[in-house]
Formats: sequence, C-alpha cells, structure tokens
Amino acid sequence: LLKKREEYMERAAKFSEVKNKRINEKNMEKSKQKMLEEDNIWADLENAIKENEMALKDLEDYALFIDVNENEEKIKPKLEEELKIDTQENCKEGRKDAEEEKLSETEQRIKELELSITSLDY
Repeated sequence: LLKKREEYMERAAKFSEVKNKRINEKNMEKSKQKMLEEDNIWADLENAIKENEMALKDLEDYALFIDVNENEEKIKPKLEEELKIDTQENCKEGRKDAEEEKLSETEQRIKELELSITSLDY
C-alpha cells in the first residue's frame, strides 16, 4: 500500500511538473504573441506616418503647381499685350525697311539714268 502510494505521489508530482511546464510554455507563447502584435502595431503606425508624409508632400507639390499656374495666368495677358505691341512695331519697321529699299532702288535707278544721260552727251 505504501509502495502504491509512493507511486501515485510520484505520478502526481510528474503530472504537476508537466502541467507547470505546459502553463509556462503557454505563458511564454502568449507573451511572444503579444510582443509580435505590438511590433505589428508599431509597423502599422510607421506605415501610416509614411503614407501621411507622402500625401502631405503631394499636397505641397500640388499647391506649388497651383501657385505657378496662377502666376502664369496673371502674367499671360501682360505678355500677350507686349507681344501684340512688339508685333505691331515689327510690322511698322518692316514697312519702313521695304519703303527704304524701294527708295534706294529708285535712287540707284536715277543715278543710272543720270549716267546714261551724261554718256549720251559726249
């Protein structure tokens, strides 16, 4: 009877030891899982921060684009007016050049005629 009792006590001790080991393993597994979840939370947070930074950069680029466009729209009428004035001046200059060219051709023709008249006199 004592022998069986000792045997049962040993079995109970082993069972208790195995049970405690299993509980410790479960606790370790839970803590590992919790750490992984926390790492995932940090990774998710970092991803969200990066996405927000990229979105902010895109918005800043868009704002810059809008500013440039607005400035171009403000400058455009002025430049068109200047171009119109320059074009009109160039047309006037072109006409003057053409008139001067005609005048110089006429003057040259007159000189030729004068020379031919003087050559006829001799």
